[in-house]
Amino acid sequence: MNLNFNKNLVSMIGVISLMIVVVVGCNNFRSSTEDTNNAVPLTNTAAPDATPDPANEIKRADASKAEVPSNEEAQQMAKSTLLEFNAAIQKGDFSNFYDSISDTWKKEIDAKTFEEAFSEFIEKKVDISALAAKDAEFSPEPKIEKEQGFNMLTLAGSYNITPQTQFELKYIPEGKEWKLSRIRVMLGKQ
Repeated sequence: MNLNFNKNLVSMIGVISLMIVVVVGCNNFRSSTEDTNNAVPLTNTAAPDATPDPANEIKRADASKAEVPSNEEAQQMAKSTLLEFNAAIQKGDFSNFYDSISDTWKKEIDAKTFEEAFSEFIEKKVDISALAAKDAEFSPEPKIEKEQGFNMLTLAGSYNITPQTQFELKYIPEGKEWKLSRIRVMLGKQ
């Protein structure tokens, strides 16, 4: 992996990756006082002492080999990332979300920057937890492209919920796992 890339370019990418686009007229946000830490794990959700059921396991794509995740795994990745993002909005604290991003991105950004970038979401109490019961409509299909010397997995699409939620999530390999490297969330009325 080539980590020798232009520092100015990396800083610019960090700023771009926190870009938020809020569609005009998206002031129809739902409020919630409940804790919405609904992150969906990528592994079996059985009790820790239970024997894993191989039938329920999802074959995980090997990021180190630039394998594109199956639709089922991509659905879980998008949902888990966006529900962790939503939990951070509800708490007004991006510390846990920050802990889940790629180590490479952590070198360019801190949790406070996320809070500042998404302050409008926090102030308006944006709640996208309804996506927990939905599947994403990927458009285009998940794909891997070379960006900044990395094989970057892009999951982009939308959830048909209120508010309408469009997303673009980019992941880079860390070992065999895909780790979040960029997030873009756009909201609109439905």
